[in-house]
Amino acid sequence: MAIGFHRRAAVAHGFNPVMYTVDRSGVLKALHISLAELDRVSGNAGWTMPASIVSDLESIKCEHGHPVDLDSVKSEVEEMGDCVAAATHRLQQVLAFVKSFEETSVLARNFQLVIGWD
Repeated sequence: MAIGFHRRAAVAHGFNPVMYTVDRSGVLKALHISLAELDRVSGNAGWTMPASIVSDLESIKCEHGHPVDLDSVKSEVEEMGDCVAAATHRLQQVLAFVKSFEETSVLARNFQLVIGWD
């Protein structure tokens, strides 16, 4: 049964909608795969790749042996870790509002209600 409400009133009162989906649905799989990919590139504990790239950039020299000024590139690379951490956190927040259920149990329950079994 769906209960109607006015969107503005619901938002004004802090209503947080929940997404209901069937276990193993495409959208749920996509969310979990996305989170797994972010964990993969971050190394699960903390993303060390930017530090490694910055270290490699610092060792670059021109053909005459002088250091190359790549400060703007280094700062962009260092920001990647923050971006990955923020994306992971936000995706975890989205997943907190996903409620899933087994399709077979819902179908069985609906069948029981239709034919009068309890």
